[in-house]
Amino acid sequence: MQMQILNTNDLRGLGTVLPFSGAALSAPVSMAFRSDGPIYRWRASKDVVLDYENGMALLVLFSPEGPLMFYLDRTVQLFPGTFFSIVPLDASCTIRLSMTPGDTLEKEECSEELLPASPSRLQVERIYTCFYQEYEGDFYFRGERHIPYELTYVDHGTLHTLVNGSDLVLREGDIAIIARNDWHMQYSESAVRFLTVTFKLSDGALDHIVNKAFSLPSGARSPVNRFLQQRNDNDSFSYDYLEALLKIVLIELLRSTTAAVRLPVFPATSRAENQIMDQALQIIAQNYHHPISLKALAREVHVSVPYICRLFNTHLGIPPGQYITKVRMEECKDLLRQGTLSMGDIARHMGFSSPQHFSRQFKQYCGLTPSEYTKAHQPR
Repeated sequence: MQMQILNTNDLRGLGTVLPFSGAALSAPVSMAFRSDGPIYRWRASKDVVLDYENGMALLVLFSPEGPLMFYLDRTVQLFPGTFFSIVPLDASCTIRLSMTPGDTLEKEECSEELLPASPSRLQVERIYTCFYQEYEGDFYFRGERHIPYELTYVDHGTLHTLVNGSDLVLREGDIAIIARNDWHMQYSESAVRFLTVTFKLSDGALDHIVNKAFSLPSGARSPVNRFLQQRNDNDSFSYDYLEALLKIVLIELLRSTTAAVRLPVFPATSRAENQIMDQALQIIAQNYHHPISLKALAREVHVSVPYICRLFNTHLGIPPGQYITKVRMEECKDLLRQGTLSMGDIARHMGFSSPQHFSRQFKQYCGLTPSEYTKAHQPR
């Protein structure tokens, strides 16, 4: 069974993807799942809203044609009577569940095998996800952390990855591996195409090259191209083939570590500063739908306002206020592109005092009004 990105069109009438996180039918309840525990099929008689909280979660929906597998990385509303299961992609995961008031959740133990056995050949223990993403304009992802490594290869354009408190810039032909359990967010200000693979190794052989940008080694170009061509195959040996290609890419990358690594745009700083920046970026990502003052942000990370301003300018090259505005506006652009909310709804959700205030701020940032931006990004 092939895992898919959550998309309303692929849910086959079992639910819909909601346009923003935090949507709830009632007060959300956290539910924890472990890979060594039983797997249940759940069902409610009315609508249910699910969102990810911690770890990597596989959402399994049971359609008449068979189970459908989705990586739970956004908010989804399931229609009444839909059977679903949550399976951790690693040791554990936690999701947020919200139900229609007065409804109850039924469960039954699931006897189906919902995950293939984890292979243990050579170094690669498991490939969790493999996605190729294409965006004609802006791209923005608010961030996550997970146990597996994450490989990113940029096929076209420029991709910013904020990780460990710094901006890791990947340009066309660049590759990087995000360390395990490191929170990271990504964005691009122009058209971009990139491959993302999450995987687990049997040892820490990659630890000395994580969170750095490399030009793709010449020996890895052919395996990467084959990876892009073969990633959707479902024959008997497709997983083994992808695993072998991934291993070749990793070996070529490790062999090239003696070559010059692209230096970061800004000078290296202390680990304490990286931790402060990492915490500040996560706070902004988690509270983007509310106005965030510099004073409140500095208080949350236990530093002064001048100090947090210096850190942002050193690590990201922009002041914190400008970065906060960027995150909020990118979220607004994403909601406008989805086209499921009115401008007034977006203004209220994002904490603007009025639609007019939102429109002024948006035009100042983008050069277009929300209406003009929506029209320019309508599907052709």
